[in-house]
Amino acid sequence: MAAGRTAGRGPAGPRADRRRGSAGDRNGALAGSRAEPGGSADAAGTVADEARVTQILANLADNARNAAGDTGRVEFHCGQSATGVFVLVGDSGPGVPEADRERIFGRLVRLDTARRRDRGGSGLGLTIARGLARAHGGDLTCEASGFRLTLPYG
Repeated sequence: MAAGRTAGRGPAGPRADRRRGSAGDRNGALAGSRAEPGGSADAAGTVADEARVTQILANLADNARNAAGDTGRVEFHCGQSATGVFVLVGDSGPGVPEADRERIFGRLVRLDTARRRDRGGSGLGLTIARGLARAHGGDLTCEASGFRLTLPYG
């Protein structure tokens, strides 16, 4: 995916934006970057708010890093389908049990009860990330291989 603009760095960059807004914040949700499938400028693309997609991916990367541990591996796979583009985020951690793959998107749900709140994780990250994905007309799902962010062409 080729981004239509570059992310800012420093205080005004994506990290600052992550502190503002929420899953219900739809102002400008479709403004910003345009990802072109196959890098072709004349092909249909995905219109997305770069800061919000960055927020989703940062949450997934942080969760994967925590699940994989110090010696684990985190992988990002990008692709396209007939309906849009996707990013699959996987890790070498224990995975999410099939029975919890939908429940994990609920507010305040934390599967790792050994993880203390003061070490991160309020149980809101995946709820917000899914809300942001859906605000873009896409979705965020949990699969056996990891988390899949899908965004439609358009």
